[in-house]
Amino acid sequence: MKISVEVWNRTMHPLFTYGVCFPQRCSDQDVKVIADILINNDKNLKDDISVVAVYSTDNGEFDFTFGLACFVFGIIALLIAVGTGMDYLIDYMKEQLVKSENSYQSTDDGAINEGNEEKESESSVLLEKSERRRSMKVEHLAWCRFLVSFSLATNIPKLLSTKSGEGAILCLNGIRVLSLGWVILGHTMYYLLFTEPAGHLYWNNYFFSFNYFQVFGFQVIGNATLSVDSFFVLSAFLLTLLTLKKMQQYEGKIKPMFWVMFYVRRYIRLTPALLLIILFTVGIWKVLGNNTVPRWQPNLNEVEGCVHAWWANLLYINNLYTTYECLPWTWYLANDFQFYCLSPVLVVAMYKRPMLGVGLTAGLVMVSMLSNFVESMVNDYPAATSFLLNYESFPVYNFDGVFNALYIKPWNRFCSYGVGMILGFIVFKSPAKIKVANKLYIALGWLAYTVVSMSVLYGLYGVAQGHFPSKFMSAVYNAFGRVGWSISVSWLIWACMYGYAGFINSFLSMRLWIPLARVTYMTYLIHVLVIQYIYLTADSTFNYTPITYAVQFCSNIVLAFGFGFIAVLMLESPIVGIEKILMG
Repeated sequence: MKISVEVWNRTMHPLFTYGVCFPQRCSDQDVKVIADILINNDKNLKDDISVVAVYSTDNGEFDFTFGLACFVFGIIALLIAVGTGMDYLIDYMKEQLVKSENSYQSTDDGAINEGNEEKESESSVLLEKSERRRSMKVEHLAWCRFLVSFSLATNIPKLLSTKSGEGAILCLNGIRVLSLGWVILGHTMYYLLFTEPAGHLYWNNYFFSFNYFQVFGFQVIGNATLSVDSFFVLSAFLLTLLTLKKMQQYEGKIKPMFWVMFYVRRYIRLTPALLLIILFTVGIWKVLGNNTVPRWQPNLNEVEGCVHAWWANLLYINNLYTTYECLPWTWYLANDFQFYCLSPVLVVAMYKRPMLGVGLTAGLVMVSMLSNFVESMVNDYPAATSFLLNYESFPVYNFDGVFNALYIKPWNRFCSYGVGMILGFIVFKSPAKIKVANKLYIALGWLAYTVVSMSVLYGLYGVAQGHFPSKFMSAVYNAFGRVGWSISVSWLIWACMYGYAGFINSFLSMRLWIPLARVTYMTYLIHVLVIQYIYLTADSTFNYTPITYAVQFCSNIVLAFGFGFIAVLMLESPIVGIEKILMG
């Protein structure tokens, strides 16, 4: 039972959740009526307390979607078992073939030495048969390659390998993994606040915990949304750089089929894994917490949204269609895919008319910044995530629609992506290594990086202290903050690539990051399901302190990457292997 309490004569209504036992035949509405009667009969309570909602235990149903999910994932598990067995069988056949060839060669040498023409002829026939068998290797057959793409014997070593491709920019692995860790750090807090039905009442010292939120170090958690802008920069940078290099390879004469495959490969790369995670959510995840605690409400959180809006995710328009939200954290994928679809116009312009291409991209960045400013001014939105820094900001600003209208819309998020595209162009046009660079300029670059990045990251510290910026200043922060962070990340990448980042580059380029970077996509898709399962099935409330939060974060990130590793082996690695078979 969720109860709203009016306190301190403010418009903010703290919510408290109470567990009450009623006979099973009582409906949620019956319980609400009874609670309202009890409250209204007490003159000391009726003016301050009201029942907002009642939730009974919501066990996920073992319905058609559950059966479908079990069937699909059962088939995948069977393919993994068969593929792994096939992989070992192929290795065994290879060993036997080598032994057989060595035996044939030995027989041939003996026949020649003895001058026995009959044995020589027989040996030649055997060698000819061996060559035919070698030319008809079973692993070259399409059906065999399909099965082996599911093989754990092949995929686990690939996944754990610390080798990188020629020309790989190793520092990107460290940035990617640390950025995802930052996402999980922020979501550890966010879903403590907004997981239904308990909301922020998952912990038992909610208001007192704001004393911790107001410290300087907490700003890293409160502004964790900047991690998404790091991903936008990485995605745009790699897309632009690699596409420009491909165009240079073909001297700008790109056939239409190249652009067709440009889109097809991207869709195949992202969508099957996303579809399977949606199926897992609506089919299996919803029943995992059955018969635990009444807090387990899968339909309120992810299941109902995915039942109604799964198609929006597969079309990558779930940042535009928000009536129902399926896996709402995947709004990033929708934005990234939309920007990917737009990118050829800008990249081609960058290659053929560089000034025009860069100018168009920079112009779109400024339009995106202006959109953030206007949207914030018109709707009186707060600066970024003020609600995480100080709950007293609720009466000061309008939070209605911040997520759907401001935070996830592509026209408001292109600014970071555009900065990454410009970085890709700069690196493409730059020499492989700048041998002579003015040390003063490099020092000034690092100084600017430090000032800008720290100003964006800790610029809202005043909010935590109760100093709320004006509507205008909030709009300015929303317009320039993400661009400033994106420029800082771009400088970091550039400095690492050209040898001006020292120990920072050494740290970000450690080969330890390579296996972890390979699982970031699947970890991103499932990490919230892991976090919500932990929160929704807990039989006690959470007592917030910096230590308990750190422990909770560590468990969340370890479990998220662990299950991400499993998901890659079951879903992503086979999809990549099948894509290579189909696309060549």
